[in-house]
Amino acid sequence: MSALVWMAYVSLLVLGLVDNIRGPFFPEILAELNLTGTVGSLFFAVTSLMAFVGSWSCQFILRSRNSMFIMWFAGFIFHLGFVAVALAQGLFLLLLACAFFGWAFGAWNVGQNLLVVEGAQDHLRRRLLNGLHSMYGAAALLAPILASMFRWFGFDWRDTFLFLSVLPLLMGLWSFRWRGETHARVTSATALRLTPEEWRRCLALALVLSAYLWGELSVTTRLTLWLRTDLDFSPDRANFYQSMFFAGLLGGRIALSFIALQAVSNWVLLSLSGGLSALFFHLGLSVSPEWILVAGVTMAPFFPVAMDQVNEMFGAKSAQALGFVIGFGSLSLVVMHLAVGALTDWAGLTRALQLCAFAQLAACAGVLWLRRQTRLPQT
Repeated sequence: MSALVWMAYVSLLVLGLVDNIRGPFFPEILAELNLTGTVGSLFFAVTSLMAFVGSWSCQFILRSRNSMFIMWFAGFIFHLGFVAVALAQGLFLLLLACAFFGWAFGAWNVGQNLLVVEGAQDHLRRRLLNGLHSMYGAAALLAPILASMFRWFGFDWRDTFLFLSVLPLLMGLWSFRWRGETHARVTSATALRLTPEEWRRCLALALVLSAYLWGELSVTTRLTLWLRTDLDFSPDRANFYQSMFFAGLLGGRIALSFIALQAVSNWVLLSLSGGLSALFFHLGLSVSPEWILVAGVTMAPFFPVAMDQVNEMFGAKSAQALGFVIGFGSLSLVVMHLAVGALTDWAGLTRALQLCAFAQLAACAGVLWLRRQTRLPQT
């Protein structure tokens, strides 16, 4: 793999660790700051809102800078924002810190995907994107384990966040050493503009990705809380289930990074992933939580394959399309976090998560509709 791909892989591992460490400590954050579920959901919602701003702003940054600039600049902001989260006293300062952290999160996510698009050969792109997002799965698997380890050593959530904030700083320093590198593919792509028809397709893909993210992110941010509050799991047992979900997510993405599946189109993979995830997510909520762990496997292909489909559909304009699709997905998560928080206070967390299970089904339906609209050949 090229150096660009390696940097993308390591940085997404770091992003995933910092992002997913918040879920296991969310009950402690609510308790220490005396927040309800609705107000506490702002902790995630503000981050997602500013992640949209960060993703959207990349298309303007790339007109004069390259993806490596995004990586080092966002890495430093990522570090400072997460330090501020760890030190925040009171809701206002916490949400202000989340705003900086969220902007960097969104920009970094776009930069990582662009590094793989730039550094991968076309016939390897889907596999390398699955490999890239397996890094997020690996980080998400490690996060609950790290949370338990830090608790065992006597660290609270603030100590843990401060410790992990060093990682994006190190990534920012590594990227800064490469700041002089130029990437012609992105430079030429940003000179192009999407046509109205391409914007419509871009919006449709963004809606599909958003529906999927409602499912994945509701699990990553609320599974531990749901298991502890609704099913009376111990913190360590809840963290174990969270780890097993991420193990499925990681295993699925690693498998697809080695298996080409060239005879299967992106549309088929996306529709199967969305439909099966909706089924297993619902079974996990209504029958047994073990089914949610199976949903981790079926969710695995969706995000990386969607990123590859953006590049397939938009080609040289994929930098602009990626920024919008990822940014719109982050913006939709603001609605998801607020909706889950409000529904939790009104009807309970189980009912709130059922809304997100239904969103997976909506993602499957959206894929089938979009496939028909684009009139791509079936496989």
